Amino acid sequence: MTAILTLQKKGVVVLKNIFDAKQLSNLIRITTQCFQDIETLIQKKGIKQVKEHLPAQYNFLPYVTSLNICALDDYDNLATTEALNLLKNQVIKLILTETLGENFKIDLTQAWLRKQYAPANYHELHHPHCWHQDGSLGLDIPLTSAQPYLNIPLNNLITCWLPLTPCGIQSPSLKFITQPLQKPLHFTYLNEESLRKIFVEKDFFSPELNIGDMVIFLNGTLHKTHVNSKMNSDRISLEFRVFQPSKMN
Repeated sequence: MTAILTLQKKGVVVLKNIFDAKQLSNLIRITTQCFQDIETLIQKKGIKQVKEHLPAQYNFLPYVTSLNICALDDYDNLATTEALNLLKNQVIKLILTETLGENFKIDLTQAWLRKQYAPANYHELHHPHCWHQDGSLGLDIPLTSAQPYLNIPLNNLITCWLPLTPCGIQSPSLKFITQPLQKPLHFTYLNEESLRKIFVEKDFFSPELNIGDMVIFLNGTLHKTHVNSKMNSDRISLEFRVFQPSKMN
């Protein structure tokens, strides 16, 4: 299957038009409403106080303006189920099975709604995600390292990332380094200057995405928020991290 080969070779694959707009309309509606309500709270209480006014299970993260998918169930009690059903798509399920095995697990504590603002719309704490690898989640990383790569196993997972607005031109998207890395890169190398010395220009990839597309990437794939000063619209997105249970740290 071409998508699986691309994922194995590049560490990331874009599935164009994998869903139709009707499938996503309710999720878009309630996610939009959820963030509108949070922004009303920001205006009334200030961003530093918002978390204390939200249910603890939302796990609101003010610096990246994200919260757990369970928040949507307060707008539609079938919302999480509806979102999970997207991963039953035949192509997506085949990719997950071929990569993680049949017993893969979707960890809902690592399922996130995110709002990435255009630069002019940032609240005082917001900042875009810097370069990172999702497979480094929760690893015990040493403070120093003589080598770029650490001899530590990555968490065996795949990230499924779904834009709920068009992104990449007028609104922020993601930027990837298209190399399927097997080890964590030490955090002192996770900056543009260092990465440009390790990888070549053709390895850097920023997809333009529409509603209905999905991006799937591997545990070691380096990525960050792609945003620039020309962007004038905000982006909302939904992401799942899917694990191989026997390899979870």
